[in-house]
Amino acid sequence: MLEKYINSENRKTVFSKSEIYFLCLIIAVGALIRLFFHYERPFVSDEIGTLLYVKQTPTFILTHFTTWLTMNHFILLEKVLLKVAGGNQLALVIVPELAGIATIPLTAILAKMFASKKTALLSATLITFNPFLISYSGTIRSYSLLTALSLLTIILYFHWYTQRTFKHGIYLAISSYLLMISHLNGTYTLAYIFALAGLEFLFVLIKREKDYLLTLIIPMSAAMVLTFFSYANLVALISKEGIPWHDTPPTSISYIPFIFSVYFGEGFWGWASAFLLGCAVFLIIRAQNNPLLLFFPFIVLSILLISLQGLSHFPWAYARFLIFLIPVAIILIADGLVALSAMLPVNNNAVIPGLAVLLVLTWVPGFIQEYKTNLNQPWGQVAAFIKNSDGGNMILANDAPGDLNLTHYFEGTTYKFYRLAKYSKQQHEPFHSLKILRNREFLVSSGNEPRP
Repeated sequence: MLEKYINSENRKTVFSKSEIYFLCLIIAVGALIRLFFHYERPFVSDEIGTLLYVKQTPTFILTHFTTWLTMNHFILLEKVLLKVAGGNQLALVIVPELAGIATIPLTAILAKMFASKKTALLSATLITFNPFLISYSGTIRSYSLLTALSLLTIILYFHWYTQRTFKHGIYLAISSYLLMISHLNGTYTLAYIFALAGLEFLFVLIKREKDYLLTLIIPMSAAMVLTFFSYANLVALISKEGIPWHDTPPTSISYIPFIFSVYFGEGFWGWASAFLLGCAVFLIIRAQNNPLLLFFPFIVLSILLISLQGLSHFPWAYARFLIFLIPVAIILIADGLVALSAMLPVNNNAVIPGLAVLLVLTWVPGFIQEYKTNLNQPWGQVAAFIKNSDGGNMILANDAPGDLNLTHYFEGTTYKFYRLAKYSKQQHEPFHSLKILRNREFLVSSGNEPRP
């Protein structure tokens, strides 16, 4: 049923030697940018949850589900790597970084299956420089792994579709299982694949040619059974943990403009990406049989399912929940750029790089902002300063970040942490008159409270 989309001429072409060299160069640049961005970056926020739970036993990790312990198998993997590395926390960054880097060639491979080689290479280039993907590639949570495995699973499904062998069905099943145990949001990618496979199943029932579907059904059934047993002990806990973050479905999708700005630039800077995406959508729909039409249901279905399941969260949370959609959106943006350049009365080969550079420049403010955020959170330096000072053993944190992001530096020490508001109340003094702060305690501030 999908042959007119999947068996396109693009699938039959291969990258030339020079194009492979270019792709390798882009991968190397992407790796260097990510290593630079995350070099000596302190672990913050949800990452502290990973640091806390890798110290638990494997049994505890696999039988509990709570805040920060929502990607159990990933955290177990991090625990193993940390132990192998002798406790060196740099080991925790290896898997997220590799997954973030792998997203570059995987995006190129997926794009080439449905679009031109120019679109594929441009997509890989844009993935390389996308600030949101850069920022999450070294985050010690499983979001970059979710993105890479989502791409791999979609690629393997379409490979199975063209080959229809047990071997390709098994490859897809393995990838699907890894996707699901890396993060439960892999469900949305599998929902897309099951929707395509379901349509195919209905089509072949009419034609009475369903034998080949066993090469998909048997391996995928095995993968889903393994997934069930991997989460069997957690089902009740997952349901309980999700209650505060659910509302009566369907829930609002008003977060979409916000997460688009997070992915591709705020205000004026995001308009270039929005325009190119709009061009791509218009031209793809107009062409009717454009293979990239197959990406539309992936985006729509993921957002629709989140609404129908009643998920209701902070707007910024949706940005990381739907991170796996960024490569697909970038492929569409790249295709829009290629199509736009073809309409201009100048050399196409010169226009595409120029427009790509202009587009990336609109993302630079986002990259700078992300990098400044790293510089403005010198938690390691704060911890070193406190430890090297001849002061007391009390640390007052003004808010949750100050408390959360510092505590792991002081494990095994005599330092005690207090929330500033609570301490002030205990002393029966307002913040501005806590003279004791100047004597025996350290005040750690992220700049959100009035100065004394």
